[in-house]
Amino acid sequence: MVKLNRYLIRHLPSSLGSRDRLGTVEWDADRFSSRHDHATLSDMCGRYQLSLPLEELENLFQAVAMGDHGPRYNIAPTQKVPIVRAWAGKREIIPLNWGLVPHWAQDRTKAARMINARSETVAEKPSFRDSFRHQRCLVPATGFYEWRRENASKTPYLIQIQGAPAYAMAGIWSRWMSPEGPFESYSILTTEAAPTIRDIHERMPVILHPDTYGTWLDPAAHKNHLLSLCTAVPDEFLSVAAVSDHVNSARNDDPDCEAPALVQESLL
Repeated sequence: MVKLNRYLIRHLPSSLGSRDRLGTVEWDADRFSSRHDHATLSDMCGRYQLSLPLEELENLFQAVAMGDHGPRYNIAPTQKVPIVRAWAGKREIIPLNWGLVPHWAQDRTKAARMINARSETVAEKPSFRDSFRHQRCLVPATGFYEWRRENASKTPYLIQIQGAPAYAMAGIWSRWMSPEGPFESYSILTTEAAPTIRDIHERMPVILHPDTYGTWLDPAAHKNHLLSLCTAVPDEFLSVAAVSDHVNSARNDDPDCEAPALVQESLL
């Protein structure tokens, strides 16, 4: 058990407890299928998890869920996953397809390559700029994965925020009109990796402080202010652990994906 850290949990919604009580609240840090295999995508983040129950997500993000969501331990590109967006004067949690299809696209064949948007260029790139201006979202997660090349093999790592039950990655979304009807999708913004994980990967998702959730969702927010939020999480708040190679296959989506690597080795 670990205490909630001040980076993400300092200003939780009032429904989860007062600020004076946060120092004594504890959480279980262990709480934390697509065709794509690991390390086939050049940017971060290419896999992540969202294992927090839906009711807790609603409380954490002060949003109303539009559909069901069960624990996910190995989310992969092109899958339908919950995001948080501002809609009709409220926040809603709704599943969208991971891999952004711009509203002007002729088809969605490139969606699997549009899972990330570099924060340094998101305001200018034609595929992302309209969504960045008008359709930003929060992408809830309990951790993300990255693989480090070690000789001829690649070791998977789970990166989390210490003590946080869940957090929000900065996202953008789009609605594309297909012949069958609207197709909604999203992309996750990335930034330079924090020094602690730079030897694993040079990029990491933009993880927002809870104080800035409202700003990120505000359609009137200024571009420069939004871009100033796209920085790496400080090293002291990151938890990095080698995990089982069970996560390598996107077909596996169960708690074994986050099992410590040493535990797995000891069972062999």
